[in-house]
Amino acid sequence: MTIERLKPVETIERVLISSTSRFVAEYEADGVVITHVWPGFSAPGGFLRMKEGPLSRSAYMLSFVVPEVLRLPGQTIPNYEGTGDMVCSLLSLLFGKRFDSHGSVESHGDFRLPRLEQFNSLCIPALPQNNHNPRSDIVVPLDLRQVVRIWPLLTPEPSDAVKVAVLKGAAKFYHQALQNAEHDAEVAYLHLITAGEILTNTHMPESLEYLDKDLLEILDQVKAKVTNGEAAAKLLANRMRQIKRRFCLTIEDLIDDQFLSTANGTADRLSFRKDDFARRIAAAYDIRSRYVHTGISFGAWIAPRSGNVTEEVRYGMPSLEDSDFAKTLQWAPTYVGLERVIRYCLLKFAEKHKLFVEAET
Repeated sequence: MTIERLKPVETIERVLISSTSRFVAEYEADGVVITHVWPGFSAPGGFLRMKEGPLSRSAYMLSFVVPEVLRLPGQTIPNYEGTGDMVCSLLSLLFGKRFDSHGSVESHGDFRLPRLEQFNSLCIPALPQNNHNPRSDIVVPLDLRQVVRIWPLLTPEPSDAVKVAVLKGAAKFYHQALQNAEHDAEVAYLHLITAGEILTNTHMPESLEYLDKDLLEILDQVKAKVTNGEAAAKLLANRMRQIKRRFCLTIEDLIDDQFLSTANGTADRLSFRKDDFARRIAAAYDIRSRYVHTGISFGAWIAPRSGNVTEEVRYGMPSLEDSDFAKTLQWAPTYVGLERVIRYCLLKFAEKHKLFVEAET
């Protein structure tokens, strides 16, 4: 055995990732492997991390082949740690589970020290993103071989680069929402809205047909009564993009009866209903708009509660001086509800544009 075989290979990158959930098998493809990193079992901590509970955390190694880099003066050396974050965001979307990237352990022929702080953090095991069960609405077995479904998104030249970029961008914010949910649900909620907005701009691009009736009537009056009215109306229409309306229509278009019939296992009265679903999605966007303009906190109302962490909606109105904002909060979905909505819409968008492939396992 030569010394060279004991050293890292310059064309192989390894990134340590982990999940609060638990997966079986491993994923192998041309130049990519995702496999288990086993804990030590001489102490009880290793067994505790493998079980569903506050300490649950399972580690996996993402290994992939990269081009050889010539070490020339002034040559920029690529940093592949971002690949770990991108893969984790897609894994989170596919499985509906939290994944974290801890950085490189092997890069450009060197060993690296990963970041392990999150292994000491606790999670809420009852949250759908943390438990050890597949998600209820779009079921993907917790099997790493299922990663083949997202393989087209990991190739250098995907078949529909524009749609793939949209899905990756939205998945990034969805992933960050899962990571923030337990310590800052307010930020997580805003990330989910942003993911939906990214989707909206492609699923329902700006068009006059998405302006509501009142605005269309005003534009007709401008055309008839203002000098150079056609140009003025066009300018106003472009400014009044109706982001909220398109956001809501996007969500309503991608949500179907399958979603509404498969809640997170919570009571019916705490789950979405078809008759008021549109109003609740509109309220979620109103919270985002209100926060951006006023900074008024809303996290306590939408955060997971220890009594029922799977509730998607809540009853009752908050006791606030601002009665309008209290009504908005009353109708808005919780973080758990909005998370399920956004993941479902992203996966349906991927299905519509054939961005995923079917898994054989």
